[in-house]
Amino acid sequence: MHTVSPAKALLLIAAFTLTACKSDDDGSGTSYTDISNQLDQLTDATENDVALETADIPTVGTASYSGMLALVDTSETGVLVGQTNIDVAFASDSVTGTVNDFIYAASVSDQSQELPAVDGTLTFENGFIDRTATSSDPQILTELTGTLNAPVDMFGIDANTDIDLQSDFEGVFGEESVSGYVSGTIEAESGATVDVGGVILTVEE
Repeated sequence: MHTVSPAKALLLIAAFTLTACKSDDDGSGTSYTDISNQLDQLTDATENDVALETADIPTVGTASYSGMLALVDTSETGVLVGQTNIDVAFASDSVTGTVNDFIYAASVSDQSQELPAVDGTLTFENGFIDRTATSSDPQILTELTGTLNAPVDMFGIDANTDIDLQSDFEGVFGEESVSGYVSGTIEAESGATVDVGGVILTVEE
């Protein structure tokens, strides 16, 4: 049986790459310390959580999950962190939700310093539960798309430039969580593209 711990570990690794050098204060109201504290709460809540067998996923009712998305580029120039909400309707096997309230940091010298806010919302689209998934397969498959705009250079793309994110999310159900991996690309108005990847970790509300 697979567990949520690989996604949990990758989320921690992605977020802790923030601790390098310097990031300008941009009034987001969110600091590295805030992000670290939220990560601690999420990992504490799911420390002993294991993935459900597909046969044990409910077939009636609904559930909502909240947590974090962390994305990095292949060159590890920075980390994009967003607040994630996932809604599941088990009877219809549908998965929807959004990611917003983003912050971005290439590096951090003062952990109490506010990090730059990134405008925009990502949306889970065409999401569904795969009830044929084996113990090594994702149980949730969905696209995660949207447009973002940062006041600072983000993943090597110029500041204040609209970038479109096209990605896929593959997740698993824990007893009290949903976690998994995101992979895709961001594309600027100039046509430049950057590969990104990361993880989502959420707990049931």
